[in-house]
Order: sequence, then structure tokens, then C-alpha cells
Amino acid sequence: MRPEEFFKRAGLKPRPQQLEVSEELARMLDSGSVGLEAPPGFGKTIATLIALMAREEFPVTWKVRTYRLARHIADQCSLLDLRYFIMAGRERTCPLKDEYGSNLHVYCKNLKFKCPYFRDISSVNVDLGKAFSYEDLPKNACSYYLQQLVRAKVYIAPYYIGLRIPGLEVYDEAHNLVLEIGSIPVTKVKEALSELGLDPSRDYIDAISELEVKLTEKLERGEKPLVAGKVLSALRNATILWREQHSIHMLKLRKPLFKSIFISATLSPLEKIFKVPIIRIPPVKRKALLVNWVTTRFAEWDVRMAEEINDVIFLLRKYFRRIAIFGTERVLSMLKYNYFEDEVENKDDWDVAAFLSRGRRSEGVNLRADCVVLAGAFFLPPDLKLEKVGVTRHDVATIVAIQNIGRVVRTPSDMPLIILADERFRELKDLANYLDIEEVNDLKSLDALLRRYHAR
Repeated sequence: MRPEEFFKRAGLKPRPQQLEVSEELARMLDSGSVGLEAPPGFGKTIATLIALMAREEFPVTWKVRTYRLARHIADQCSLLDLRYFIMAGRERTCPLKDEYGSNLHVYCKNLKFKCPYFRDISSVNVDLGKAFSYEDLPKNACSYYLQQLVRAKVYIAPYYIGLRIPGLEVYDEAHNLVLEIGSIPVTKVKEALSELGLDPSRDYIDAISELEVKLTEKLERGEKPLVAGKVLSALRNATILWREQHSIHMLKLRKPLFKSIFISATLSPLEKIFKVPIIRIPPVKRKALLVNWVTTRFAEWDVRMAEEINDVIFLLRKYFRRIAIFGTERVLSMLKYNYFEDEVENKDDWDVAAFLSRGRRSEGVNLRADCVVLAGAFFLPPDLKLEKVGVTRHDVATIVAIQNIGRVVRTPSDMPLIILADERFRELKDLANYLDIEEVNDLKSLDALLRRYHAR
């Protein structure tokens, strides 16, 4: 059946270019993996699901970074009458999660045959036909591995679940495949080494390979280290590690082994790394003002520069009802506004709020604002060997900028003014594909431009 028939059967009117994308996606899957790059609000999920329906390409595992996004995918599956199942990791499904805490992943991976819940999994009496989520599975059983027994057409799962469902994989917000960035305090790493009987003064990079072996040995003896499991989970599979101030930072790259669809608002780095063909829908360009007298460059960032950005935000408050600010912890900690890792609790009770650029739930978060301030360009340290993952520092900074803007721009009609508060945004040439950028030289000129913008 052609994609057009599935739209009709679901009672959906395709958005502009949505039908054409479904048809092209279905055709291109004949040759292997493919990417879909389209702006927020295009309807990438529906277009992809209908392409899969047209090909009868099921089951499929739809990989997401957050459970908020998982619920959205489930809703889209329901519109198309597709049987779905939302999967979860061990920390949400295992009866021993409280007992083992951060050690749970190593215990389950290496010692599961000693686990009474895993050994008795075949005797669990549950109607899996009624399960649409991990939450529908029994809490006193090995619900983690039970998930593989549920029959569905679309399995919605976190990126790093560790369970494999045969078939095609879809990676939503796929830029995270090259931008899984995290950090952990150096003191925690040293504490973990000490817990496991390793020399805490040794090079932490060399010690990672031994952490899992030592931790497994302790768990087998019934011991439960306090921090080693958390440290190992953070450092495991890191492609690049570096130390900055008092923390160890890591960048992880996941290279899918199976036929995949990559979905995102920006896929340029993936195109270079995985060499997959991309279906592109040009984004609607939004107005951006680059305030070129400020920078968050490490060597120049100080109280005076923070005050310059604070002055910009104070001026913006004259013209905009709601302002969302994005930046790193280093920058936001010196601004005058509280920052959040996630959404503010009351969606309607704020006028200015700041959010971490790479917050732990930075995807699938809907923030309504009429102005977005990017307080600094997200550049990784210049000495990192990013060629190992096939991207540049400019690629990373561009992706983070577009991702942050996307937390406010959720539909084609959302048109907030974008403020690029760092002269280094000039270096990100690819931003011109997404933004109509005008430079501003001082606060007085910015005031004049905002007055004209507001009067439109």
C-alpha cells in the first residue's frame, strides 16, 4: 500500500512535503540506512512511521533519549493504530534496583545467572498481550528481560538499553549519537578506584578497563561499593575523555551495527561519519542578533563579561514577555538567573529562566518563549582529537546551538528572536542555514534594533 493510503486511513492530512518524504524514505530504505533532516514541527515521526508501514518494515526499535519523547512516539503510533511497547532500562524495571543502586548494571550484565528473578523468568504468569509499557509488567519479576517477550510492531527504547530486538532501528534526535557528552568529578573517580583496591593516583583513563572486573568480583562476594558503579557507568564506552578544572568530561560515539533511520533537525556530522544519504527539508530561517562585544571564551570569561551578558538580558526584558537562556554551568552560574536542568515546574509562571545547554533531559522539552538567548557558543577544548569521531569543534557547537533553539521552536509558526551572545558564533558558518543573522556592535544599537523588531 502506498504512503498516501495510510494517511487517508488514519484520517490525517499530510503537512506540506510530508507525503513526499514518506514516499522517498520508503524508496531509499531499499539501499540500507538513511537519514531524515527536517525542522521542528515538520512531523518527522508520522512521516517515518508511514514509510515503515508502506514497506511493512516491522518490528522496528525506535531509539529515544528521554521518556518524554517515548510518550510522544507512542501517541503517534496510536494515531496510526500501530501496536507499540515502551521499553526501559534496568534502573526502572529491576526488583533489585534499590538494593544494588548504581552497581545494578554490572550485577545484571555479569552475574544475572545468579539472580533469582532472572532464573525464574520462564515461570512468570503475566498476559504480555496487554502490556504497552514496562510499567504494565510485574514489579516483583525480571521485567527487564521480560520486555523481549512482548510482541509489538514498534518498540520504543532508550539509546543504551542493552536489549536487542531484531529488525530495523530508528534513532530519534540522532545528533546525540555524536554528542553524548557527560562529566563526573575527579574526586569521584579517585574514590571509585580506592573502593576497588586500585591506586587512586594512577591515570584514570588507564584504569577504566579494570573497574568492571574489580567491581564484578566485589559484587560476587556480596559487597556493594558506593560510587564505583556510578563512575563506571559514566566512563564506560567513552570515545574521548578529557579533564577540565575539577571534572572529567567524556564524549561518546555510538555507531549502529544494523540498518537504521537517523532523524534530527541537523544531521551534517552523521552524514560525514556514517556516510548515509540524507533526505533534507530546508528549515524556516529565524531572525538572530549576534551581540559581538561579549564572549564566553574560557580565557576571557570573568565577572565583567558576565555583567555584559546580564545587561543584554536586562534590556531584552523591556521587549519580551518570556526569555529562555541556554548555557553551560560555568556561564550560567555567573548570571543573575536561576538555571534548571529540565523544564520549569510551572510552565506559565516565569518570565526569564536559564537552562543547561546539555541538560539531562534536553530533548523533547517544550519551552514557550518569545526570545532565546544562547549565552555562549558550546566549544569543546581545542586539544581534543575530535577527528576520532569524524566531527569538528564547530560541528559540535552548531549542533548544540540548534538543539537549544529547538527546545523553544517546536512548530513552524514559532518565531522567537534568537540572541547569539558570543562573538565566536561568527565561526559557525553552518548556522546561516538555519538563522538570518545580523551583527550588533553595542547595547545602544541592540536597543534600537529591538525597538524596530518589537514594533513590527
